[in-house]
Amino acid sequence: MAKTYNRLELDVNKKPNSIGIRPVQNDTKSRYLDVCLYENGVAINLTGEQVRITFRKADSSTFFNQGEVTDATAGRCQFALTNEILSEAKAVEAQISVWNAGGQILSTQVFEIYVTAAIPWTDAVESENEYGVLVVLFQEIQDALDTMHKIAATFGEPGDKAAEYGVDTFWGILETLAQRGDVGAALKEYIKTAINSTFETAYFKPLDKLLSAKAGTAGFKPMDEYIYSLLTTKT
Repeated sequence: MAKTYNRLELDVNKKPNSIGIRPVQNDTKSRYLDVCLYENGVAINLTGEQVRITFRKADSSTFFNQGEVTDATAGRCQFALTNEILSEAKAVEAQISVWNAGGQILSTQVFEIYVTAAIPWTDAVESENEYGVLVVLFQEIQDALDTMHKIAATFGEPGDKAAEYGVDTFWGILETLAQRGDVGAALKEYIKTAINSTFETAYFKPLDKLLSAKAGTAGFKPMDEYIYSLLTTKT
């Protein structure tokens, strides 16, 4: 998402006439102050220091936000203009303070941030285009819910065996089977049994019986005689 950093140079001994910053009401996680702090024109070294910004709104309520030192030797730090600051289109008083572990506090002069009014987009939701977008969005959400319900119905609820092995999802069952050494052998035996049972039907014979069967029977010739007959018989 796009972010904007308003550059601001403040001398702790001078009150700024105008900082020229005009954030917009209700902007969220996109407005920041990029501040350089000076004392009589010399950058304040912020090494090992903490910075915070205190705000006082038009209704006299106050709050503060912790800042971040971005270039200590240059006295550079930054502060987010949060939703609390930008909630009303009014002037907000601000003051930046530098704190250290020894209990020392150094503050700037109070300056003002003017929050400009935003066009209330929430009142226009029912206009034709936006309303159509919401209808499509809600329909897609409903379709997704229907799909999830179908998946849940198809897979069903975990049974006693699943509970016995401590699994409650389809993939959990596959993981459990993959870790069991007897699965491969059981599958091989199942395939072998299925093939043999097929050849044992009225239409097939087991392969060993097919190879050893006597020629001239009502069933099949031995494989070697059958191949020889194919190779020697004139067509």
